[in-house]
Amino acid sequence: MSDSAKPEDNPAKPVASLPRTVRVLGFASLLNDIASEMIFPLLPTFIVTVLGGSRTTLGMIEGAADSLASLLKLAAGHWSDRSGQRRRFILIGYGFTVFLRPCLGLMTATWQVGLARLADRFGKGLRTAPRDALIADVTPGAQRGRAFGFHRAMDHAGAAIGPLLATLFLWLRPGDLRTLFSLSLFPGLALLTLLWFGLPKSTPVISTAEHEPLRLTLKPFDSRFRGFLVALVLFTLGNSSDAFLLVRAEQLGVPVLWRQCCGACFTS
Repeated sequence: MSDSAKPEDNPAKPVASLPRTVRVLGFASLLNDIASEMIFPLLPTFIVTVLGGSRTTLGMIEGAADSLASLLKLAAGHWSDRSGQRRRFILIGYGFTVFLRPCLGLMTATWQVGLARLADRFGKGLRTAPRDALIADVTPGAQRGRAFGFHRAMDHAGAAIGPLLATLFLWLRPGDLRTLFSLSLFPGLALLTLLWFGLPKSTPVISTAEHEPLRLTLKPFDSRFRGFLVALVLFTLGNSSDAFLLVRAEQLGVPVLWRQCCGACFTS
């Protein structure tokens, strides 16, 4: 082998680490999903069995909550562009979820759960688009795929860990759903602490003159993106809520301990 072909003459270029903000948001998503998925697989049982609500009520709650989150994502992304205060949107959005989610353990009526669920999805809708925009803002173009891949990986890891922790709790204390809901406060507080000290101050405010008013129109987007949206809408219309899958599992006699464990499969 000639000297020019020696491997040591062509050292591999070191891979740059992801920006600190991306890593902070990734671990925040991990903690949030641990707390969220400790609760979500059990929420249908809590509404239908503990509170005596109907499956129709469950569907209305989930449908209204998801609709609110979807609509708010559009508006929150636009608002964060105009203000430049992405950090503020992220903190407020996560704060809504962190403090309202454990309150489910105190609920005694289905309408109370409905309001709490709406508030939880309000927080999700408020933070999601600004968070993704912040990831794009701080990440070089060559690393954006890796950055978003890291974030999704952490998100799904939390969605698997949460149900497993809840399964362990229910194995030790069967049926104690209210206490389990309350315990979701602790990963939530860790999440807020991480964001408060880990996220840098927001970028300077962007002039509102640079952004058009919010309009519900697809004109600015090309045909490929419109086609993607059409496919996404069709898929979503035919996609049953995981809540109904968990209710069906209960009808078939699957114990609550195993329904919680299977929540990791539904959400990951």
